[in-house]
Amino acid sequence: MENLNTILGINLHTASIFDINEEKLLLLKSEDYYTKSDLFFFLQNELLKNKDNKDAYSYINYLISYYIMIILTPINYEELAYNYITEALKNSDNVLYKEWCLIFATLERPLLSNINAVSLANDVINEKPQSTIANTILMLF
Repeated sequence: MENLNTILGINLHTASIFDINEEKLLLLKSEDYYTKSDLFFFLQNELLKNKDNKDAYSYINYLISYYIMIILTPINYEELAYNYITEALKNSDNVLYKEWCLIFATLERPLLSNINAVSLANDVINEKPQSTIANTILMLF
């Protein structure tokens, strides 16, 4: 755990889960598999501990989705990441989560249907008109 604390620049024992963000996750991109796995299991544990806290639960699902898709990339990573972000969206309508979910409409084998992508993109545009991904989805579909 000390290795993760050093790499991330935070103490995972005392920090809020909201202190972990995409930039911190990206710090692990070049680390070895075991270090990457340690953070994945840390996040899984936090997910279980926070199942009754909707904000934290949704945020951790988002972090895990991002982490799987960008950093860990295990077998079936696209589907796994999609499942985590859809779980986040069940409990939150956070525009950041909606934007991330739109990525899954752009895959070679899209996991988000065109109809759902357009609907989600419209939701994002209502809150964040400059969203690149939402505007791209609306142009494509």
